[in-house]
Amino acid sequence: LKNIAVTIDGATLTNVVQDLSQKYGFEVEGIEKLNNADTLSASVSGSLGSVLEGLLRSCNPLSDKSRGR
Repeated sequence: LKNIAVTIDGATLTNVVQDLSQKYGFEVEGIEKLNNADTLSASVSGSLGSVLEGLLRSCNPLSDKSRGR
């Protein structure tokens, strides 16, 4: 895939990942473990992998702690 652009307005991480998986044809395991306490509003672009990585990192406070931040 080339770069994609995603605009999110008041959606949970689970909703965003589910929508992306349906649109681009990939499966997600463990989606029930995602943080759904907060809603997201953002515009992101890049490769599908980098968009997903950024979204998951932004919603997982442990990912920053594990890197010493």
